[in-house]
Amino acid sequence: MESCSSFWSLLIKLQEVSWLDWAKTLVDLLKGIAWPLAVFCLIWIFRKQIREKIPHLRNISPTSADFEMQPTSQATPGPFVAGPHRLSTVNDLVEKIQQELTPIIAESREPLLVRALAEARVLADFEFIFANIFKTQVDALRRLSEGSVSLEEAEKYFEDNVIPIRPELFAEWGFERWSAYLRSQGLVLLIDERVEITAKGNDFLQFVDSRKAGATLVN
Repeated sequence: MESCSSFWSLLIKLQEVSWLDWAKTLVDLLKGIAWPLAVFCLIWIFRKQIREKIPHLRNISPTSADFEMQPTSQATPGPFVAGPHRLSTVNDLVEKIQQELTPIIAESREPLLVRALAEARVLADFEFIFANIFKTQVDALRRLSEGSVSLEEAEKYFEDNVIPIRPELFAEWGFERWSAYLRSQGLVLLIDERVEITAKGNDFLQFVDSRKAGATLVN
């Protein structure tokens, strides 16, 4: 009976404790287990990585751990080996170029090949431009090679020398559309209301004179 009365006395005392005291007790309890629980979760999540690092562990303390740095091997890139081209003509030319390069010293081969590649790209670009340019546009480039002109003079040149050749087309196009191809291909520039030929434009004229002499262009 005495133990039973003691139990009821304890229960009554617990009921007298305010809910704030209960909440404080619960918070203190959670504080006590929060960090151990967080550490356990991290160890569980990264257990594979931790297992891999354990053999390299040199020193451990409550606040830090030291690991041996593993040497990283840097793979040396091997030489680039180009396979055969799908066009037999290209493969034949590759073989011919290799034979031509044989007597040239190694130090001079790369600059020579880079220059040849640059020239080939420029010529390919000029071939594309020539295939899509009007004769009136080439004539305008020749006029600009003598010196830049104002935008007003360029528009008057278009009205006096271009429209009369194909009025049904160029009158509808106007100067802006007719000159757009020259600008988009980098042959001319419009700077401060003046139209001038570029270095590429002058080179293109040399290309036309040396490689397209006698070729017929559409007006």
